[in-house]
Amino acid sequence: MKNLYILIIILLSALSAQAQVGIGTDTPDPSSILDIESTDGGILIPRMDESDRTAIASPVQGLLVYQTNNEDGFYYFNGTIWIRLISSSEFISESGVVHNTTDIARDDFVFGSTQLNNMSGASDDYRMFFDKGKGAFRVGYNDNTDWDNTNLGSFSMAMGRDNLATSSYAIALGYDNTVSGTAATALGYINNSTGDYSVAMGRGTTASGDHSISAGIASRATGLNSISIGNTSDAIAENAIALGRLNDATAINSTAIGFSNVASGENSFSLGNNNSSTGLGSFTLGNNLSSPSGSEMVVGTYNERYTPVNAAGFDAADRLFSVGNGSRLSGTTTFSNAFTILKNSNTGINTSSPQSSLDVRAVNHLGAVTATDGVLVPRVIDLTINGSENGQLVFLNADWVNTLGTPATTDDISYKEGFHYWNSTASAWSPVNTDESEWTYDSVNTRTTANRPADAGNDVVVTDAGAIYANTDQPMIANGDVYTNDKLFVNGATTINEGALRVVRTNVNSSTNTFTMIDLSKLAGYGPKFTYRMAVENFAGTREMGAIVARLVDNDDSSRSSKMDFVTYNVLGPRGGFQSGLMINNRGYLALFKENSQDIDNDEATHKVHIKDVDNDPLRIEGLQTSTASTDRTLMITDTGIVKLASTGAELNKTSSFEETTSGASYTATLEDYTIRIVNATTSIDLPAPAVSNKGKIFILIAKNDIIGSVSILSGGSVLNITDDSLSGANTFNTLMASDRYTIQSTGTEYIVISH
Repeated sequence: MKNLYILIIILLSALSAQAQVGIGTDTPDPSSILDIESTDGGILIPRMDESDRTAIASPVQGLLVYQTNNEDGFYYFNGTIWIRLISSSEFISESGVVHNTTDIARDDFVFGSTQLNNMSGASDDYRMFFDKGKGAFRVGYNDNTDWDNTNLGSFSMAMGRDNLATSSYAIALGYDNTVSGTAATALGYINNSTGDYSVAMGRGTTASGDHSISAGIASRATGLNSISIGNTSDAIAENAIALGRLNDATAINSTAIGFSNVASGENSFSLGNNNSSTGLGSFTLGNNLSSPSGSEMVVGTYNERYTPVNAAGFDAADRLFSVGNGSRLSGTTTFSNAFTILKNSNTGINTSSPQSSLDVRAVNHLGAVTATDGVLVPRVIDLTINGSENGQLVFLNADWVNTLGTPATTDDISYKEGFHYWNSTASAWSPVNTDESEWTYDSVNTRTTANRPADAGNDVVVTDAGAIYANTDQPMIANGDVYTNDKLFVNGATTINEGALRVVRTNVNSSTNTFTMIDLSKLAGYGPKFTYRMAVENFAGTREMGAIVARLVDNDDSSRSSKMDFVTYNVLGPRGGFQSGLMINNRGYLALFKENSQDIDNDEATHKVHIKDVDNDPLRIEGLQTSTASTDRTLMITDTGIVKLASTGAELNKTSSFEETTSGASYTATLEDYTIRIVNATTSIDLPAPAVSNKGKIFILIAKNDIIGSVSILSGGSVLNITDDSLSGANTFNTLMASDRYTIQSTGTEYIVISH
């Protein structure tokens, strides 16, 4: 230390004596203040570590030190910051590779600026740099903080202007692109790749779903694994695909391709122009089509619209396949179907609602025929080949003879022009129609006679006067009970109303029991009595299964009084008489009975309807239709087994209905209500007070899921507490929240929850 002081004193003395000082030389250079020469030593600048250097208080401009740690080397203070002196050998070329020579592991690289982060002003806006610490590369133009260290994704790259790549492995190329998804890529202008492993290309596209791809202009791929390519097309659900212009694939696994198509049903597909596939698994291919039901397929143009029974599943009444043939002309749109198959297999041509297995409609359905109406079946010139299926139909173009041998014989078969079907039972082609009429008109006798069967005694004759005769070929000749003024004559049956309908007596397989259907012996003068004589119970002879007979009882029959019976019997034996029947007595009351042993006497038939069957349930009612009249009521069975219409009082508690509240108002329920749906903003719901008269009454309360806040439950304007025994502690409630579902029942004193 003492020697240092001496050196300083000498230097100061020399400086004060002359302008130049030389150490190791007698002739210092005139341009220097201090000239040091040595062949075995050098100048030792003050040495210190980085913390010592930065701790120097108020360093003067030009102050020089040597830093011994971190990035060691000479540092000087430029008046503002410390700057490390760079040797001329910072970069060298070695084996054809140019590289830095200082801190290879940590040195960053920049062109166009002195630092990586943005500087004030525009001098560094055009720059290129590589951030060694993050492995990130930037080149191009940026005048904001998008390229600052906090916005650099590890191993990311941005090239162009104002591109932002903040996530790891991100790539942004072009102008004003943003990449924030891991390993995502954006190419073009103002594109956004925010989903991991996503790609956005073109102009204004968005790929926000993981593994999504969006390309074109203003297209979006927001669903997981979605793809959107084109102009303003959106794939916004998982695995959705939208290709083209203005297409929307909004459901899982949906696809929309073309122009302005919508695929909103899960697993749906829409291809073409302005189509809509909204049903689950639905398909459209064509122009302005709609497939709203589950698994429905539609092709063509402007198919007929409808509301399906089930958009997400299978219903037999919905369509399965349609071919649209509608159009839009002069601003008017016509929707129609050329071909339709329903899910119940009904198939329609020129109709969208076929009513049978095959329903073919004319161009003017139920209107005038057109030249193109009708069905063309296969047309042939001969029938030499046997058919393959029973009922197979063809049209024979001209008369044809099937010559079975040479020369022709009487065994040859002639076929008339017309329709023929294959009759597998006869193993032959049978005509559907022939040129020969089944009826022959007799102009002399002014009547028409059926030609078949050939036996004239079995003819059916229709006269010009409108009378019908069966089983006779002499209808105009008076013969016994046959009269020329009968309107309906059936030989061997019943005659009703002399001069209008007559059927003569006949025998029923018995020589002892005359089966007289109608006897007019007491009808003379139109007297009040109408006598019945029919085969007695247990009559002998063969009886047909399911035969139906009728009996009209005389007014003088004291045991039965006046009534009409319709009874049936079977082939199993008499069993004591008729097996079942229907009786209408003189009061107009109706009685049904099963067997003779259960026959209902007149004095028993005191009810409007009396059903008697000791073996089975006596009454079953099906197919009741919903009434729309305000005065109608619900059919019910009372505690005593009476079937009646509910009208007032407790009976109404068993009626059922559906009501919906009104937003912004209170709803007052009645005992006729059953299911009540509460909508958002309903102020309250007011229920009838529980009472003995409505004991057992059930209400189903359904609160919609969009209700905000709660809906009060009242009775007569006062708060009504409902008991829920499934709750512990305070087990009552008096409000409904969104999505609440309660089935409550009156006990006569309170309402209790029976289902939630």
